[in-house]
Amino acid sequence: MERLAVAVGVGLSFGIVLLAGRWMYGRLSESIAARLHSSWRWLALPITGVLCGGAFAVLRPLIVDQPRTPLWFVLAATAVALLVATGTALGWTLVQMGRGFVALVERPVDPDDQQP
Repeated sequence: MERLAVAVGVGLSFGIVLLAGRWMYGRLSESIAARLHSSWRWLALPITGVLCGGAFAVLRPLIVDQPRTPLWFVLAATAVALLVATGTALGWTLVQMGRGFVALVERPVDPDDQQP
């Protein structure tokens, strides 16, 4: 019974951290996209990834080699959520880049546009 309780606790903690990361990603990327001009909106996800990664880099020294206090657990969960947000933002950036590349490669070539 104790193992089941530990497994449920770890699963719930993992889910909460993932949801927090997804929430941070959504809020930050929407906020950045709302402030950018429409032709620059493609930069919202890379900027989100860089900001979340930078925030993690700032939190990291506060977590590593520190005593385990309740504040430490909150900071560690926030840091992991920031890593989730960073990975999500950069992953979707790569998906967008891949779609753009495929659209560029699959674009039909007009034979009249050929340069001699």
